[in-house]
Amino acid sequence: MVHPVQLVLDYPLAFALLGTAGLFALHKAHTPGKMIGLATTGIVLASGLRFLSHFVSGVVWFGAYAPEGMPVAIYSALYNLSYLLPEMIISLLIVIFLIKMRPQLLQVR
Repeated sequence: MVHPVQLVLDYPLAFALLGTAGLFALHKAHTPGKMIGLATTGIVLASGLRFLSHFVSGVVWFGAYAPEGMPVAIYSALYNLSYLLPEMIISLLIVIFLIKMRPQLLQVR
C-alpha cells in the first residue's frame, strides 16, 4: 500500500516542482545567449528539486529494494538519476534547439 506522504512526494509535489523552471521567463528583450542561460538554469533547478522529492521518497519508502550492502541513499540517488538525468539532458537539448530555431515559441510577451 502506498503511504500518503510517499504519494505526495512522488507525484503532485515532484511534478509541481518542475514549474519552478517558469521562474526564469524568457522575454523578447533577451539575447539568444541570455535565453539559453535562463532556460538552462530553470531546467536544472526544476530537475534538481524534482530529484530531491523522489530521492527522499526513495530513501524513506523504497529502501527495502536496495541491493544487500548498498546504502539506501546511494540506491535512491542512482535509481532516480538513472531516468531524471537523461530527462533533464533531453529537455535542455530540446529547449536550446527551440531557442536557436524558433525563439518566439518560448518568449513571454
